[in-house]
Amino acid sequence: MTKRDRTIYSCDACRSRKIKCNRQTPCASCHKSKRDCVYTVSRQRDAQITNRKLDKKTYHQISAIEKKISALEGKKGLLQVETINFNKSFTDQTPLVELQSLFPYLLLSKQDPGCVLVRHHCHHLLEKDPRYFEYSQLLADLPVAKRHHLTARAKALLGEAYIPSPQEGHTIDQLKHVLSLNPNFRFAGNFADPLTSFFSLIPPAWANKQLVDTFFQHIYPVIPIIDETDFNTSINRVLGPQIDGHYINSFPSIGSADDLPFLALFLLVLRISYMYTPGACPVSYDTLRAAETIMKEFDITKTHSLTALQAEIMLRFYKIVAPESYTQSNYVQVSVGVLIQNCYSLALHRDPEYIGENNPKQQHLRRKIWHLLLRMEVIDSAIFQTILSSNPDASDTKLPQLIDQAPPMEQSIVKHIWRSTDLFVSLRKLVEINSKTSKDTPLETVLELLAEVETKLQAFLATIDLEGTNVFYNDLVIFPVNFLLVYMYYSLYLFKGPTPLGNKYLLKSAQILFVDLARTRSTSLFLAYFNLNYIHLVLMITNFLRMRVDCIIHRHLRAQDSSVQDLQCCRYFLKIIFFSHVKELGNYSSSHKYAWQMRKVYLTLAKIMERSSDVLISNDPELVKSAAVDIPVKEINKLLEQYINFKGFTPTTLFDPTDNELIDEMQHENLWNAMENIEYSEKVYSGWIDAIKNVPSNWDWDYWDFLKIS
Repeated sequence: MTKRDRTIYSCDACRSRKIKCNRQTPCASCHKSKRDCVYTVSRQRDAQITNRKLDKKTYHQISAIEKKISALEGKKGLLQVETINFNKSFTDQTPLVELQSLFPYLLLSKQDPGCVLVRHHCHHLLEKDPRYFEYSQLLADLPVAKRHHLTARAKALLGEAYIPSPQEGHTIDQLKHVLSLNPNFRFAGNFADPLTSFFSLIPPAWANKQLVDTFFQHIYPVIPIIDETDFNTSINRVLGPQIDGHYINSFPSIGSADDLPFLALFLLVLRISYMYTPGACPVSYDTLRAAETIMKEFDITKTHSLTALQAEIMLRFYKIVAPESYTQSNYVQVSVGVLIQNCYSLALHRDPEYIGENNPKQQHLRRKIWHLLLRMEVIDSAIFQTILSSNPDASDTKLPQLIDQAPPMEQSIVKHIWRSTDLFVSLRKLVEINSKTSKDTPLETVLELLAEVETKLQAFLATIDLEGTNVFYNDLVIFPVNFLLVYMYYSLYLFKGPTPLGNKYLLKSAQILFVDLARTRSTSLFLAYFNLNYIHLVLMITNFLRMRVDCIIHRHLRAQDSSVQDLQCCRYFLKIIFFSHVKELGNYSSSHKYAWQMRKVYLTLAKIMERSSDVLISNDPELVKSAAVDIPVKEINKLLEQYINFKGFTPTTLFDPTDNELIDEMQHENLWNAMENIEYSEKVYSGWIDAIKNVPSNWDWDYWDFLKIS
């Protein structure tokens, strides 16, 4: 026989009699004596001996426990790992699709039971009026006489600054003259032929020098893709000599094909700098359109040069942050994808040392451009839920290195890149999970990654406090991370449902949204972009919660339960926040097209929510029941009240506007209609499509897709 739990080769009878066993079943001795032939593992045998010494009751108790343990161990192997897919319904696992994301995170509106009710109701409204969301609800029901009265009053108050409506029949030149009174929308010349009219498009040389200095002092830290010395050298070479601060050339000196993208880059730098600090010498809106014309007509997107790539990046950056732009996910996806592919064609994904680039300045610049675009792509995905185009495994480009005797700003930029790299690596993993469609992700993996991102974000914030670095490029990191955390935690709440763990995720999402992100209120060129996305996120989730609270109150009242005081308080807080932010969008609408588009949508939703009973009636009772699950209302009320006090919000009304407020609303509508007419009528077309130039455009919006029920 053998020891240490191995099988005993002699049977129990032969072993006890100490005779030889032939190890058969049964063995010869047991067969001859007609006894049971048993082979026992030594530990089991010891247990049998021990059990004989125990009383019978204790033995049965131990046996029962051992059987339960064995059963539980068997079930453990059958347990399935809990998984999640953020692009499938959490209720029936059907795929969710948002074909054209008008605003970020709209997929969430197809998951939340409260918003599903609103979407169904909006679908019925759009069947009656397909353009229901395309006009301001403050102006939709105005009587004709009232509108004429307001128009006459607006003309008297505003004088030459009055912006006419399309129905008033003004020419494009008249519209441009009126809009030019706004410093953001000056028009300067023939941008369709940007080379012959180049010097009429830009300010004098002395003003350009100030604008370029502004760029490198204030904007360069956000988008450090240009070398200042090389840029100024190219200005002097291409634009020629100056006398008393004015250019003497009438045509730029084009010495090589690379000078064309430089002209586009120069125009964009001037326009961005002017938008950052409007001054006495305006940089017209036509400089942007001239830059676009140069890049389109000379096919710069197919020019494999670093200067062309820099111009593309600058144009894309401007279109994201510019007040007159309206950015949708489809543009974000295509534009950053093209930039990444151009980087591959220029071998920016390989470290300069490996491709024979030995110039330290060029090495530094190429590394910065590559890592900036990787971050830009992750930020886009965190906000717009776009698909990543780059492959980190195909890149070995090192991080930018600190250069001896580099200016303090350059050192600060490099340190910032190093400090935030770990955070972006984790954020990239998170957005990759968020974009998965065909494959689910273990929930434990998501939670571990969320905790990792939060830990690294806190470490990054600690370095900011120590270094006191530039707020702009810190916020480029902080806001997208927090936006995605709000989205992910709210999604986890919807995934877990009305459970203690689900409520924990809801409060976590609300804490980040109403406390951590509450300081966002800047109207500067760059932070206004984040602030508008933040307002959208607040309005969207506030609308979700308000509909849920209305459903819960409806359930309580039907059950004749009068204990709804906390719920009514919550609804009151949510209404204050919603109305205050919609009014804030009205202030932004005079300069930001994105704000005007959001205001129209959320004004309509505010009008719908004022009659939430209609939403409940128009929906299936089972859907209403699924939205009427309890939420941690007392904890949410504390966060909402804290947010209202911090923001200084007070109870306000939206649908009883004064005449002056109605005039402002009309002027905002006329402004963006006029800009649309100017842009469309002055598009630079190739000759072969001139014949269809007057075909109406399908410009920005697809409301049917916005409210499509998946």
